[in-house]
Amino acid sequence: MKNVNIENFNEKNFVDEFGNIYTFHKRDNKLFKRKLTLDRYGYLYVELISNDSKERKKFKVHRLVALTYLKNKDNKPTVNHKDGNKTNNNLNNLEFMTNKEQQIHYAKNLKTKKEVRTIYVFNNNLELIDKHKGFKTLMEKYKITKSFIQGSINKEYFCQKNKYGIYLRLKNEKPIFKKQKYGNIKIKELNDNKIFNSITEASEYYGLKNCFIIEGIKKEKSFFHVFRNKKLKRYFHFVKI
Repeated sequence: MKNVNIENFNEKNFVDEFGNIYTFHKRDNKLFKRKLTLDRYGYLYVELISNDSKERKKFKVHRLVALTYLKNKDNKPTVNHKDGNKTNNNLNNLEFMTNKEQQIHYAKNLKTKKEVRTIYVFNNNLELIDKHKGFKTLMEKYKITKSFIQGSINKEYFCQKNKYGIYLRLKNEKPIFKKQKYGNIKIKELNDNKIFNSITEASEYYGLKNCFIIEGIKKEKSFFHVFRNKKLKRYFHFVKI
């Protein structure tokens, strides 16, 4: 155990090689082990009393241990936890480093490598036609977006065919299709007085997504839609017939 190597705080306060902090109480003539607190960044800190008892200041425990026990010839500004555990303030787990050295240490020893998953590609006939490692080559080959891939591989089942004509799975298992509740019903658009044999037929006619029409039917009221080209803005009102 040694006096902490902090100016104006080095007479009453002590630190050992395991990261425990003690303060000497003159009145009781004994050392008291200090309670450590976890900050929002995951580091342990302690509030120490100055030599003249007029000042209180918070210190990170790992820095107290390092400053007291380790030499820092190159005056490196940060203290690194070798095992990545911010609460392990044992002397053997600490070392002085630059910010760049910390980044290199993290990338080399602590960063978890992301698993590159195999993605299986099925066509409209539910036949396996391809498989790829990761997103990049898949996006380039089929001209699809990252959001489409993420949405497809996370679906338990599909309700309708998509514009790309492919379905993606993380296992070599055929995609499952389930009929939509509103899939094969006749509907009518009241503003145009036009009847359609299915929601898909209406969506293709107006250039709307099925989900907009279904939501309108559920709520039994009209809805306003602005098309992407913004040349057309209008109300729609679909009902089951």
